Amino acid sequence: MVGFRWGNDTLNLPASNDFIKNEIGEFIKNGEISVLVNFKRALKSARQEGNEESLKEELNKLFNEVLDMPLEPLLKIEADGWNRFKTLPRGEKNTKNLQFISDKKISDITDSAVLSRLRGFGAAQYIKQGEIKVPEFDFRGMVD
Repeated sequence: MVGFRWGNDTLNLPASNDFIKNEIGEFIKNGEISVLVNFKRALKSARQEGNEESLKEELNKLFNEVLDMPLEPLLKIEADGWNRFKTLPRGEKNTKNLQFISDKKISDITDSAVLSRLRGFGAAQYIKQGEIKVPEFDFRGMVD
């Protein structure tokens, strides 16, 4: 069990795994900056307790779990864009797009084939002017 500060709370992993995965997910969805502050605070508190390496190991596991989650629910957040992605111009279901995205994971968002398909999505909030604009933060760099 690894204890650390998270905001004003003291948390433990693996007991707080679901909470931390949710926080990572919120960062990916909304770019919630408080998550970054809390990650830095968590690493600092773990360092002071001599648990930094254990916390990094646990956080890496959680990052990988989040990145392994399905991409489709994340895309559905942008309802207008999702409707354009799943529907052909004549109003029929775009089964090719739905089949293509069905097995994709969040980590696949950087894959060129996935990006090319999503460019037609129009409202994909992370693709702007042909570039990925995911909220900037190197989770792996922080815990390595």
